Amino acid sequence: MQLEETCRGTELPDIHESPELEQKRKALEGRVQHFMKIARLIMGDRKFDYEHPWGGTVLTSVVGTFLTQNVTDHLSSNAFMNLAAEFSLSKNRSNVEPRTNVPLMLTDGSGLGESEPGDHGSADERGKCRDKGIEELIASIRTGEISSWDRGRIRKVLFDRFESSTAAKIFHDIASIRDTSHWNSLLKEAYNNGYRKEENTNETIDWDALLHAPFAKIAECIRDRGNQSQMALRILAFLVRIKRDHGSIDLEWLRHVPRAKAKRYLLSINGLGAKSVDCIRLLSLRHRAFPVDTNVARIVTRLGWVELQPLPNSQEFHLVNTYPVMADIQKYLDPLLCKIPADGV
Repeated sequence: MQLEETCRGTELPDIHESPELEQKRKALEGRVQHFMKIARLIMGDRKFDYEHPWGGTVLTSVVGTFLTQNVTDHLSSNAFMNLAAEFSLSKNRSNVEPRTNVPLMLTDGSGLGESEPGDHGSADERGKCRDKGIEELIASIRTGEISSWDRGRIRKVLFDRFESSTAAKIFHDIASIRDTSHWNSLLKEAYNNGYRKEENTNETIDWDALLHAPFAKIAECIRDRGNQSQMALRILAFLVRIKRDHGSIDLEWLRHVPRAKAKRYLLSINGLGAKSVDCIRLLSLRHRAFPVDTNVARIVTRLGWVELQPLPNSQEFHLVNTYPVMADIQKYLDPLLCKIPADGV
């Protein structure tokens, strides 16, 4: 991957440039440089390396991001390695033809039948992995016919099978499925910009094999991270979307579209928020980005990089609920940090 491939277009085309904005940028750049100078005296020179690309594909980064959410690093890493081992390209190379008629569930009841955090059914409920309603629900997601299901039917199937909190989360994900076919115009733009699909990529997982695998098999691979049923369905729905919209399971073309458009596309993926998207943009697409999590939000606020408004009604300063939320901080900092040199942060 070449750096220039990921630096097409402006970062924030919707931002209205003004002398006031440029003045704020220069002021913040001075604060950043002052902070980094002190930090490097303590931690050493840890500049971000733009010359050596992050390993793996964009698609791998998205699924990896799903698996990292709300769990420790070792659990998410183990979950991804289990998927890579079960659905490796070399393991599935002898069966590369797309499968259409495949079992939706495992016949031995593993995976979905296991207890998981937020999924504590009885032995009888665990045996419902063969339930026809669940099979039909998963099949409808694969075929795109889920849009013909009314919400009451979806809720009944989910709440009959899962504990209420897990069922509610899965229902929210399914309810978030939308027609995203209009995004294929972005793929066409990538082709116009010189993108050509390559067979030899850094991909580690046979995504087509995973897409057509029994649902419970996917859930079993990531069971140790918890919430495996919700996460397996989220990954499956994501792969279905990519295949349906673009004809193949590939996102490398995002390297060949304007950065702001790539960001909007990633934000349209169910399960990715502002921080997750900027992590993918920074590490995989090599965009200039400043992901903001809880700790970063606290630090930049205390450093004075974010302007705090006076608290209303003489409220106490320690009431952290009145602080700007992470997404607001990220939105505020984006237009200010986007022009700081890459080696400046």
